Amino acid sequence: MLGGESIYTNLLPKADLLRMTEIHKDYAGEVFFPEYRDSVVAQDNDGVDTNEGEKSDGSEVLWYVESREDLETLDKRNGNAVKISFIDYVRR
Repeated sequence: MLGGESIYTNLLPKADLLRMTEIHKDYAGEVFFPEYRDSVVAQDNDGVDTNEGEKSDGSEVLWYVESREDLETLDKRNGNAVKISFIDYVRR
């Protein structure tokens, strides 16, 4: 789904899957996707959940990483390498 910040904010509680592209570089912008990372389960390097439905601070985990692909691409504006990740988060 593509849309503005208010669309994402209103529909995020109804979503079962987040198919995200994360760019590991800061770019200027005016509109941002609502914060969801605070409710993602921590995983070790093998993708194994390191907690079971609750984080160390007692808050509930809502999103689990189902798949992840990390790669590097070029910023077409300046030719510099940029790391990106394609991540599927699922709600359990």
